[in-house]
Parts: sequence; structure tokens; C-alpha cells
Amino acid sequence: MASWFGVLTLGRLIQSLQMKRIFSETIKEMSSRKPYSTIAMLLLPSMLFFLACNIKPTDPGKAKGNVAPETFISPTPPEGSENNPFRLRLQWRGNDSDGRVKEYQYRLDGPLFNNTWESTPNFYQNFKLRNGWYTLQVRSVDDNGAVDETPAARRFHVLGPTFDKGILVIDDDKTIDDEADDRKDMLMDSLMIRAGFTKYTFWDYEKMFGITEQIAFTGKGVDLTGQEYNGLSAFSSIIWYTGTGGENNLSKNERLLVDYMDMGGNLWVSGTLVMMSMLGDTADGSEIAPNALPRKYLKIRRAKAALIKTDMFLSRMPGYVDLDSKYIVPTSGLTVYLENACDQLVPEAEGEILYSFSNNVWVDDRFGQVQSINSEEYAGNPIAIRYRSETYKSVVCGFPLVRATKRGRRYQNNIMNEDQMVGVVRQVLMNEFGEIPQ
Repeated sequence: MASWFGVLTLGRLIQSLQMKRIFSETIKEMSSRKPYSTIAMLLLPSMLFFLACNIKPTDPGKAKGNVAPETFISPTPPEGSENNPFRLRLQWRGNDSDGRVKEYQYRLDGPLFNNTWESTPNFYQNFKLRNGWYTLQVRSVDDNGAVDETPAARRFHVLGPTFDKGILVIDDDKTIDDEADDRKDMLMDSLMIRAGFTKYTFWDYEKMFGITEQIAFTGKGVDLTGQEYNGLSAFSSIIWYTGTGGENNLSKNERLLVDYMDMGGNLWVSGTLVMMSMLGDTADGSEIAPNALPRKYLKIRRAKAALIKTDMFLSRMPGYVDLDSKYIVPTSGLTVYLENACDQLVPEAEGEILYSFSNNVWVDDRFGQVQSINSEEYAGNPIAIRYRSETYKSVVCGFPLVRATKRGRRYQNNIMNEDQMVGVVRQVLMNEFGEIPQ
């Protein structure tokens, strides 16, 4: 079989080189000479096969008779289907009748995808997709480099993040005192309005979802009160603040927050012992696990809880004002200072220090008493971190943006100066997250 293929191929070569006449005369001459004629006729097929194998065609695939592979896409998602989940594993396969499929090339046209070809040896690819219509094309490549000239295609719709509802503020502080909780929410509202953000969505986590309700990520959800709400991924930025009044819910929603940031959402977390809500335990200064949300996504390497009576946080970044405390020094002793639990936050290399504890240790020596208001253990250490990736932005403050506590019949409000905090809210939402006041 191979000898015949060599004969035919050499025939084409002889014709193209105009050697037909010389070849015929050579055969006649060899046939007339005995006994060498028999040997020559036996060797001729092998010689022709050898010559044929050394031909270098201009098209490796087609000159050897190579057939290009075929490509097929998995039935899921169906052609023209709508509201597919934003997490999709798109699968395909190839078939090569005269060889093997070496790799696949795919391209996706849709929100955030630019329809360029990508190569992979795998028969699948995992995607997290924004809301909208997509067209997938896949083509197989065989071991000779031949490419399927008619790629398989599939058009489908994804119900994914829209980020079109602006800012979401989540109260995740389970304050036992309802009056203090209401007062805190009013302080937060005042802070947002004074910063220029009059239109934002507010969730009280405990009232809406309790401790077991799963928050909707895309589309619409219905809360415990029977009210419909937009899923988490409808909002371009989230302010999530926690407290010490009980179990918080950041860690329960870690997967949703990871999806949210992977897709481009911005997250600002603050609160009293905020790391307790993320880690499920009080931060003790140990290194955080590499794959945990605070370390992998928020770039916090270590954290440690601090119970302090603070006087000032110092900014490390241009545009941010220093924050001094708002409490009024009482006239009847030191026990009524507004004490607060904060978190010292040590960043990874990619994280940037936004605020640090004051280097000054303020000592109150009135009435013949001496007391350090800031512990030297935390002086100068970081308390707020920001991180900017190509996909999302994050800010973590180890102190609360707002605080209301009742001592006897008196309320003491924000641990930090409200006027200065207004500037911080504006700086983070506008210059870090790109939100427009409205």
C-alpha cells in the first residue's frame, strides 16, 4: 500500500520537473540488462516510497490527506436559553477521524468579554458571567495543526450581576438595646446624607434574614417579612458594618462575597471587632489562613482585638483626614469614657495602610488620677487597610463608622468625630469606589 502511494506521489513530482522522458528511458535500459533488471525492478518500489516520504508539501494537513477535526458543544446551556446561572461550566468535545485532538480554542462574546480566541487543552472552562447575552464559539485543533473551519457555536443568556442599584448599607450589628440600634442607624443615615449620598439601599440583616436565611445573589429575593429585594450583586458598592451584640454574618456569606468581588463589586467592612465576624472568633494576632476571605481578598495577614479608649487615628493616605475622638471628658470620674473594641490589622504586601493608632499615649491626670487612654501596645499600629485589584476595591476599618451606646440615661454617640468621618465616607465612596453622590 505504501509503495503504491510512493509511486503515485513520485509520478506527480516527475511530471512537475519534466522528467517523464528520462524516467522511461532509464526503465528500458535497466530492463535490457540481465541479471540486474530483476534486482532493479524489485528495488524500484522502495526507492519511490523513500522519495515520496521526503516531499515537503506546502499544506501539511491536506497534502497528506489529513482531515480537519470536528467540534461539538455540550447541550447545556441550550441554544437561546435565558436566565442561566452566572456560574457556568461550559463544556465541549472534538473528534478527529484520522488522528487526535490536541487542544481547543474558544472565544466568548458578551459583557466584559472581547471575543478573542483563547487556547486550552481542557474540554471545559469555568466562568462567572455578568448579566446579559453571550455567544460561545469553540474549534478543535488536531495533532497535525489542522483547525476546525466551522466552529461550534451556542448563544445563551445569563442572569448575573448587574451592579446597577448603587450603594447597599448592611447593618449587621445585633444590638440588644433596640433604642440604641435605631439611634445608630440614624447616625449612619446622617453620615451618608452629609457625604452627599442621599440615595442608597439599607438592610437590617437580622430583621430581613435572621440567622439562617440565604441571601439572594442575583435576581430577586423575598425576606422574612415577605418583602421583595434585589440580590446582593445588584449593588455596585457594599458597606457592611458589624458589632459586638452577638453572632454576625460575614463569614456565613463568604462565598457570596467572594463571587461579588470576583465579578467587580466593591466592599467596605467596618465595625466593632469586625474580624470576629469574618473569622468566627476574636482575632488574637495569629496569621490568618491563606485562603480565608480576610487574607486572600482583603489582604489582611494578621489581626488582633484591642479594647481601647482612643483619642486619634492617623491617616497614611493623601486625601484622608486624621480622625480624633468625639467623646466628652466627663467630670465625675474615668469609668464613663466611651470604651470601644477595635481591631489592629496587619496587611499583606499588596494591602495599604489607611489609618493607624496614634503614636501618642494620652494620660488623664485630673482629679489626682493617672490613666493611659491608649495602650502603648497598639500605638502606631495599623487599624484600617485598603486594597485595589484590577477587578474590585476593598476597605476594612477595624473601628466602627458609627456607634451609639447608652450609659444610664445618657447616649454617647460616635467614637470618632462625625464631621471628619463624613470626609472619610466621601473619600472612600467617591475616590476609591467611584460612586457618584446623588
